[in-house]
Amino acid sequence: MGNAVSSLIFTVRSGEKSVQGDLGRSVTFLAQGVNTAEAYAKTGAWGSKASEQLVSSINNIAASESALGKSARFIKWAQSHVNPIIGVCAVSKVVLADDKEKAFCTEIPGFLGMLAAESKFKKLQQTSKMKNIFKSIEKVGGKKGKFLSALVEGISFAAVSIGGYQLASKVGEYAIEGERALKAKRGVEAMA
Repeated sequence: MGNAVSSLIFTVRSGEKSVQGDLGRSVTFLAQGVNTAEAYAKTGAWGSKASEQLVSSINNIAASESALGKSARFIKWAQSHVNPIIGVCAVSKVVLADDKEKAFCTEIPGFLGMLAAESKFKKLQQTSKMKNIFKSIEKVGGKKGKFLSALVEGISFAAVSIGGYQLASKVGEYAIEGERALKAKRGVEAMA
């Protein structure tokens, strides 16, 4: 369920970015949507059978040689290549930006910050301390314990990923703005 929760959050985020004009994120929106459906289908929770049928239908369509089948195969491929696609989106933002220097200093560190934060969190999830925390949440939650544990884990992972992007992007933004302010100050001092 944690994977379904974080996948759902990432699906919404990609959809939001797509609507804001980042068309490459339309691909990640669809891929993460299918990832969400696949993860939810495994939970056995209410509506999971419908998710399972949706995923089965996509797999059946992908098996055909029609244009729709090729599109479904592309989405299936994109499901396991979401981060590289997001990286391509970051590079395309730099290439298309009016202020390429600032875009480079925010988009590339943001993407790398996201990857680093996700990697660190995944390692943290493997520690016995973190596993014990999620087991404790399950015990305290009673009948809903697995759901609560998965919810906390999914939200935590998404927050760390998004936070890593935001933090690294802001550091890059402050760095370039600081450098530009110093250059402007030196220019004014040179004229005096």
